[in-house]
Amino acid sequence: MSTRSQIAVYEPECRKYTSVYCHSDGYPQGVGALLLEAWNNLDSALHLTKCSMSYPGKPHVGEGAMRPKAAVGDKAFHELMEAGWADWAYRWNRARAQWEVSKDGTVWTQLAAYLAENPD
Repeated sequence: MSTRSQIAVYEPECRKYTSVYCHSDGYPQGVGALLLEAWNNLDSALHLTKCSMSYPGKPHVGEGAMRPKAAVGDKAFHELMEAGWADWAYRWNRARAQWEVSKDGTVWTQLAAYLAENPD
């Protein structure tokens, strides 16, 4: 069974999310650690939010590919997570220039700090 997640770029000035579905290893020690290791800047985050993926850097192709979705506000993003059965969400916060993690899409924590406190 896969741990699904949403990966987003977040623009706090207008509260807009641009998000894609990620199918596998969506828990923080999987996708979250990889985001910090290999996708830890705005350009990389924008690249990831171009289409759905099975794992960061491995986009779905053909009929399985989904376009990015937009949401305005945490409530709308939470609903987007629920529609995709996402267990975790990650957002690149443009104002803070960092990855953040959420279990429900409304309460966000700095990803690096979360992983430091929850290494396993």
